[in-house]
Amino acid sequence: MGDMLCSIGEVVLRGLRRAALLAALMSITLIGVADGVSAAQPVACTSITARSAPSSADVFVIGDSLSVGDWCVARSAATEYSVHGLVAAVDARQSRFSATGLSIIRGAQAALPLQIVFALGTNDVIGGAPVASFRTTVESVIRIAGLGRRVHLVTVHSSRHTEAAQRYNDEIWGIAARHPNVSVIDWAGVLGDRSALLAPDGVHLSVAGYRARASFIAGEVSGSSSPPPLLDTSTTTIGAPVGMTTLAPTRLADSRRLLGVTRLRSGVAQRVQVAAVSGLPEEITAIAATFTVTETAGSGFLAAYPCGPVPDVSTTNWPASSWTVANSSIVPLDAAGGICLRSIADTEVIVDVTGYFSPAGTERFTPTVPFRAGDTRTDGRPEGQLVTRFEVSGVGSVPVDATAVSVNVAVVTSAAPLFATVFPCGSPVPSTSTVNVMPGVRVQSNNAIVGVGEGAVCVYTSSAADVVVDVTGWFGSQGRLLQAVEPIRVIDTRQADTSLSAGQQGRAVPPGTIVHVAIAGVRGIPEAARAASINTTAVGQWTDGFVAVFPAGVSWPGTSSVNTHAWRPDSNGLQVALGEGGVSVLSSSSGHVIVDLAGVWL
Repeated sequence: MGDMLCSIGEVVLRGLRRAALLAALMSITLIGVADGVSAAQPVACTSITARSAPSSADVFVIGDSLSVGDWCVARSAATEYSVHGLVAAVDARQSRFSATGLSIIRGAQAALPLQIVFALGTNDVIGGAPVASFRTTVESVIRIAGLGRRVHLVTVHSSRHTEAAQRYNDEIWGIAARHPNVSVIDWAGVLGDRSALLAPDGVHLSVAGYRARASFIAGEVSGSSSPPPLLDTSTTTIGAPVGMTTLAPTRLADSRRLLGVTRLRSGVAQRVQVAAVSGLPEEITAIAATFTVTETAGSGFLAAYPCGPVPDVSTTNWPASSWTVANSSIVPLDAAGGICLRSIADTEVIVDVTGYFSPAGTERFTPTVPFRAGDTRTDGRPEGQLVTRFEVSGVGSVPVDATAVSVNVAVVTSAAPLFATVFPCGSPVPSTSTVNVMPGVRVQSNNAIVGVGEGAVCVYTSSAADVVVDVTGWFGSQGRLLQAVEPIRVIDTRQADTSLSAGQQGRAVPPGTIVHVAIAGVRGIPEAARAASINTTAVGQWTDGFVAVFPAGVSWPGTSSVNTHAWRPDSNGLQVALGEGGVSVLSSSSGHVIVDLAGVWL
């Protein structure tokens, strides 16, 4: 990582002893007790290294010169772990790349403690190493650690390599999304623009910076601190409440055909003009659309948002290269009538619009407790036909004059790949898709806002498959208007912060457990909200299953919101009624849940 800006100036102390716990990891000379360091955690410091291996270590920290600074410049890290009742071992060295860290981890194997802090990657960024190599290295570390250990990945920063650092950090978040025993310690997010903590090279830190970093990392590992928030803590409303106008599904953008957008490059946002394009009016303030990725270059996620600062949200998530998957969402527009699309992996992208919001929109939303409108597994499907009709007008709480419905559509098949398109009955099948099913995937779902035709919605499948349709609300002349907000992450159970993890503090949601998510009246969200437009993502699920989202205060209605797959991220956009100011989230499998908000219904 280049020369340390501040010489450690640590005199090597006397009294050698060898640590039995990490003997397989490295031969470490532990020399006395440095000032300010607990006697239980002696650290050998030089100008370029920090090493210790107490036999009682709970945590192993492997790092570069930043970790040397944490332990030896500020002489803070050992004490910070002790404050939280932890004993930490450290192996840090200047100019260390992540591959060297992997070699050390591999050498340790069973001697590793139950928690590992992997604080490497900055030298990879500065040295121009491919992010794919970093991904392979980190995945190998996780594999060696095994499910019985927790791996904490520390995000990287460099003010002179911001784009490269962001690509690495996007990869870190993507890796964590795939592994239930992996957490992200977002030091880069906490550091932000706090230049007073940085040294002149934009990488190393001041003494105060090293102290802050040591305190933050130790607190995150313990889960008992009150660190600076890792996520945006509040949002603001965008414009005034507006009504909707339903559309027949219309293709707005398709990078494969250079329609409105080109192939997305990792970490590079593209703006897509929406207002006054493809026959859409100029006064649009938000759209309801399906966002499909295909021909992906690797695992990742897509964020669709009003252009400006990149929010910490996701729209569509996928687990591997050569993947095709769709997710629907309501997305507010920027002041010039466009949206931005940003992916953390190269991918083709398709945007199909099913409705738009404007001051002239006359359709209002009425949420309902989710109910099942039809299931061809039990109701049967038309013999030899690929279009199935689902009656919705006058069914459940949907009135006969409803103009559109919000539905969750699940495709169940053993003959993937295929795709499904939801559209108003009586209309031609549009050249768009709503659900895409990959080979080997048995169940795939997506939510959509779709117009009602002849009192029903129709689902076309490209080959024979069973279809399940759940209704979450309806549109008509009466109901609620959409209040768009700056997209915000409401909860992420992977986080240590209680207020941002629905109380989970980094623990996976146990199967059958209901987690309450407060929405109305918190973090800048209007208190008058009676329903929410959210995107729900399930990550690190141990088994195939489902996540159900429904109004808080009511019993689970027997429906599903996201069909989940073991060790694969799955997401779904939803319009869901709020009960007691929030929603309940039920997971059938152990795993993590993320909820992002794009708007509320007033």
